[in-house]
Amino acid sequence: MKRNLIIALFFGLTAMAATSCYEEGGARGGNINEPEYRIVNSWQITHTYLNGKEITETDYFANKPTTFYYIYADCNLSVMTTFNEQIRESTAGHWILRDHNKYLEMEFTLLGYHYFYQAEIKKLTKRELIYEYDDPEGNHWRLQLNARSAY
Repeated sequence: MKRNLIIALFFGLTAMAATSCYEEGGARGGNINEPEYRIVNSWQITHTYLNGKEITETDYFANKPTTFYYIYADCNLSVMTTFNEQIRESTAGHWILRDHNKYLEMEFTLLGYHYFYQAEIKKLTKRELIYEYDDPEGNHWRLQLNARSAY
């Protein structure tokens, strides 16, 4: 009887310690439905809009439909596109969510062009990411990306 009480007490304390590690809950200390978790994925641009008009080709290689964005949990970013029928990848990329997850800030270099912008997030689900930003020339971009991983 005394042994069963000690074992039950041990399991109770273990359960309490395991569930009270993080205020927010979740296995990694956060809620997997939060934007910081939903954005980590491999994404592909499916639709690109320039000044309100859908386009299929652009000299902004990072905004070209079919371009891939690999957004990693440690705020690293990799962008892949095709150029002259060859696959090209960005260098030194990173991302961060700003202003209570309303804005996505990205910086990377792709095919010799340095991209740095703060985009307004219009939609972010586990399967879809839509954001808008203005480039240095004053053009308004709207990118729609779909998740490429099946989780």
